[in-house]
Amino acid sequence: MKNSVALAIFVIQLAGMMPLDAQAPVSIYVGPHMRDGFVDVDQGILDSIADIKNELQKMRRYTLAATPEQATIALVVLSRHSPGDSGGVGIPIGAGMTVIAPIKRLAIESILKFGTYERRLLSEDEGGGTWRAAAKRTAQDLTAWVTANHHMLPK
Repeated sequence: MKNSVALAIFVIQLAGMMPLDAQAPVSIYVGPHMRDGFVDVDQGILDSIADIKNELQKMRRYTLAATPEQATIALVVLSRHSPGDSGGVGIPIGAGMTVIAPIKRLAIESILKFGTYERRLLSEDEGGGTWRAAAKRTAQDLTAWVTANHHMLPK
């Protein structure tokens, strides 16, 4: 059994397809957008930055960097907002009456930066109803990109 696992890892390494968990952690900076020397934030952006950092700290594949210059990847948080409704919930009131309450979607908009490459992310909470759920989705979207592009990242 040990030999077959070792052989499988060796074959994956040869193919350049080593799972991200087996690689060295990726250094990431999560912070606000800077424009003309100004930090472009509001309280919602600051809260989302903290939520995203908390989600990334739970994953062993990332280390948080203090500045964009110290990081392999920068995730710049631009905004958080409600892009619309994702349906509704019927709430019965009395006999034969129902009120429909809309379910708001929550989203965090960010830019993933790697060198000169930039990719805009819009990560929705997928019905979780909390900003933390949107932050978790942001971490998942980032991880999908890192996994697909790990061959481009420094070893």
